[in-house]
Amino acid sequence: MSSPVEAWLWEHYGAERFEPGLERVRSFLRSELAEVKKLQQQGLKLVTIAGTNGKGETAYALLEHARQTGTPALLWTSPHITSVTERLQHTAGLIPEAELQELLDGVRCDHLAAGIGLSYYEVLWVAFLRWGLRQKARVWILEVGLGGRLDAVNLLDAQLVGLCSISRDHQEYLGPRLDGILQEKLGVLRPGATLISALESRYLREHCGRTARKFAVVWHDLFESKALAPATDFSARNRFLAAALWETLSGTAVAPIQGALIARGERFDWQGKEYVFFGSHNPDGVRKLVQFLCSPPYNIKEELTAIWASFSQRDLKDLHAMIKSLELLATDESPLVITQFDHPKAASFGEFWGYREGARVRYVQAWRKLFEEAGPATGTILVVGSYYFVALLRAHLLHLGARPARPKPPVR
Repeated sequence: MSSPVEAWLWEHYGAERFEPGLERVRSFLRSELAEVKKLQQQGLKLVTIAGTNGKGETAYALLEHARQTGTPALLWTSPHITSVTERLQHTAGLIPEAELQELLDGVRCDHLAAGIGLSYYEVLWVAFLRWGLRQKARVWILEVGLGGRLDAVNLLDAQLVGLCSISRDHQEYLGPRLDGILQEKLGVLRPGATLISALESRYLREHCGRTARKFAVVWHDLFESKALAPATDFSARNRFLAAALWETLSGTAVAPIQGALIARGERFDWQGKEYVFFGSHNPDGVRKLVQFLCSPPYNIKEELTAIWASFSQRDLKDLHAMIKSLELLATDESPLVITQFDHPKAASFGEFWGYREGARVRYVQAWRKLFEEAGPATGTILVVGSYYFVALLRAHLLHLGARPARPKPPVR
């Protein structure tokens, strides 16, 4: 179900993998970066969103604030859920596929002529920059792909930075210590910028404060100011952060965005069942999702008939920790079903074994069999895990004819 653009990217660049380092791409983009600087001097605002979990939801919510106020804005985000065109967005909509292909053809021609290699992620990032320079946007929203200091997004000097939660992920690049991970994320800061963070840990806030003072950054933390509390669920934290960023950009206070965002609480109806999608792909993200789903006003556990989950390649300890968290949502009547999906980054099915199988935890290797075994009964199925897995099942349901579900009143 991949598009011609995605097939082209796969043919020429293969699977998406992180390639740290900026100098190679910086040298290729010298003229484009200078043009962005000029636009900033003329009033363009750049907002970089960093953190471990919640970047995507924060970025999408910030774009929605721009859309609701009629402010022309662009969004760079990754990974994509349904279409690669999601990575290059305007408040008016996604970039057309034909325009994206034209940009990619030009980028490929230029970087090959220059003798500079680019990765899947980098070639799309260059396309975004060139596309952005064609637009008349007042705000660019830039979601960091991985880390911060060595991510291609850090080629730009953002005047405003939003920092979501910090937890352990991608430790092969960022290391195991939370303060070290935080420091990598803070690598996107520039002297004189403004930083708004949502750090629950006092220790990490203290570390963040020291870095902010070192860079003469204006820093505001939503937990430090009591705007957020430990009891605030993870989704509300992200949306409150987006609202705070928008207030800083516009000078106008706004309420947090309500309603589902793509793959973040979306619901679809098909053949009498409702499918709920959440992309949660690391132990901390899954743990916070389970807390959210078991607490008012969401309270989804009582309506579940099954939980379908799969993850990308990770340490076995992490895979088992995520299964253990999701097991808290399962019952004998609404089991957790672990499956494998089709993607180069997918964890092999054998990696999941070793975690006990029983009435509440089952294994189905072929993900298509999930639909065959779901049966005719009505109910709610939670689809959770890697964004690649969530995207695959979401696209499959849409292909079958599923439709967005009507919002339900919260259960209290």
